[in-house]
Amino acid sequence: MSRHLATIAALALGALLACASDRPTCYAGDAVGCTCAGNLHGYQVCNAGGDGYGACVCDGTTPGLDSSAPPSTPAVDAAPQASVVDGGTKKEFLAPCATGEECASGLCQLFPSKGSFCSNRCTAQTASVDCPPPSPGCNAQGVCKAP
Repeated sequence: MSRHLATIAALALGALLACASDRPTCYAGDAVGCTCAGNLHGYQVCNAGGDGYGACVCDGTTPGLDSSAPPSTPAVDAAPQASVVDGGTKKEFLAPCATGEECASGLCQLFPSKGSFCSNRCTAQTASVDCPPPSPGCNAQGVCKAP
C-alpha cells in the first residue's frame, strides 16, 4: 500500500510542477516597484511575453497615470531658451523645469543628482535628432539624457 501512495504522491507532485511551469512569471503591463540611483523609487513593467520585468524606470512617471508619452518636438538648438507655444511661453530642450507643462515637449524629466530638465522622448534610432548636443543621447527609458 505504501508503494501505491508513493507512486500517487510522485504523480501528484509531477502534475503540480507541470501546472506551475505553465504560469507566466508576471502579467504583461503589470508594474512593480524598484529602487533607482540615489535611493529614489521607480518601477518595472512586465514584458508582453510575461516572462520577466524590464529595466527600472526612474523618470518620475507613475505607471497607469503617466502612460501616454507626449510626442517629441523637433530639435531646435541645444541652448535652453524659451519659445512661444500655444499662446504661452514654454521652455526648450534641457532648460531647468518643475513640471511638464513648462516644457515645449511636455516632458520635465528628473535626472537623479542633476535635477529636472525639459527633455524629449527618443529611441536609439531617433536620438541624433531628438537629443541634440549637449545631450549624450537616449537612455534606456526612452528619454534624452542630461549632460
